[in-house]
Amino acid sequence: MDVLQRAGWVKRALFLADRISLVNQACNAFKAHLPEASPVNLVTEKDTEDRVYGCTYPTLMGLIDETDGGAARFGVGHFDLVIIDEAHRSVY
Repeated sequence: MDVLQRAGWVKRALFLADRISLVNQACNAFKAHLPEASPVNLVTEKDTEDRVYGCTYPTLMGLIDETDGGAARFGVGHFDLVIIDEAHRSVY
């Protein structure tokens, strides 16, 4: 992800997981290994904007329907890269 962002191929990335603990673990790993990425944990920081986001499926489903002034917060093409962890465990 870091290489893709530095090359200009990825502006915003999303890390999706089925459990809050996995999102927390990923955000902490991003902070440790890519401190300039400054990930936003959408489970706890819903109003923050940046280049890297971590979220659970249910939280993202709620945020997709949110609008700000009539425009969807996360519209089509908002994320250039989506990383999914433990997809086989989720009903989503």
